Amino acid sequence: MIRLFRVSGRSMLPTLEDGDFFLALAVRNPLSLKPGTVVRLIHPHFGPMVKRLSGYDQHHHILLSSDGQTGADSADLGTIPAQAITHRMLFRIPRRR
Repeated sequence: MIRLFRVSGRSMLPTLEDGDFFLALAVRNPLSLKPGTVVRLIHPHFGPMVKRLSGYDQHHHILLSSDGQTGADSADLGTIPAQAITHRMLFRIPRRR
C-alpha cells in the first residue's frame, strides 16, 4: 500500500525538508531493504520518524542515520527491531514556498 506522509523536522536535510511530503510503500520484509534506503519507522519510545537505513546488526536490529548534521542516529536512538520499519520512501514532494 502506498501512503503520503508529511515531514516534520530538519533531521533529513537536504534530502527532506520540514513541510515536504513523500510517497512511501508499505514494507512487508524490512530485512530485504538495502542500506541507503530512506524509511519511515515507529520507534518504540519516540514514535514515528524518517531516517536512512544504514544496515543491520547480527540480531536483525536496524542501524539508522540522519542526512542532517543535527539529526539522531543509532547511537542516540538505541537498538530498534527491523519490524519497526513500516514504509520505504518512493519519492519526495517538495513543500510549496
